[in-house]
Amino acid sequence: MENLRGRRFGTLKVIEITNDRYKRHVVWKCKCSCGNFVNVPGNSLQSGNTRSCGCLRKRQSSLNLIGYKNIESEEAE
Repeated sequence: MENLRGRRFGTLKVIEITNDRYKRHVVWKCKCSCGNFVNVPGNSLQSGNTRSCGCLRKRQSSLNLIGYKNIESEEAE
């Protein structure tokens, strides 16, 4: 098991190891740059599958909606 304490993965900084396991993987307590804490399996951090507490997805979704115009389809004549 590699010690990930203090390392940064995306917006997450690894704080400490937990007593939890997820499918035999060690789970780490991480602090996101937005201030939230989240527990993440080490393999998800190292593979890049988890990069935030979920705030990046929320932020990107709201950015995708900026400038969105409601396009009405024309009926076929």
